Amino acid sequence: MDNILEYNDFLNEKFSTTEVDREYMSSISTISHGIENITIWLGPDPNTSDKIIKVSNTLNDKKGQNCFTMRISNLQTYGYINKNVITDEIMLKIKTFITKNKNVIYDFYDNYESYTLKNLIKKLIK
Repeated sequence: MDNILEYNDFLNEKFSTTEVDREYMSSISTISHGIENITIWLGPDPNTSDKIIKVSNTLNDKKGQNCFTMRISNLQTYGYINKNVITDEIMLKIKTFITKNKNVIYDFYDNYESYTLKNLIKKLIK
């Protein structure tokens, strides 16, 4: 199923950003990553040491109410992907963006306490 895995932990969980996630995660939009109408959430996951992003399944969603998760290390996805929004072309753009910016994103995660979103955005490659 296109690298979609289902973890037992996720089966009963709606794939969205929670209040805790939003406290630690920052959203970046088209102007920062160049992928039209898509919001990507970056930040440490307080529940695991994995480095992940969350991607909105809804166009221009700043609230993160309906997201799928992607592991940065291997670009594996978890959760429901809305194919009406996240087409194969958009998914390729997301994976390309993450691959090009993997080191910047890791640096952001590893130094989250001292890193500003403004500094992150300056370093991102579209």
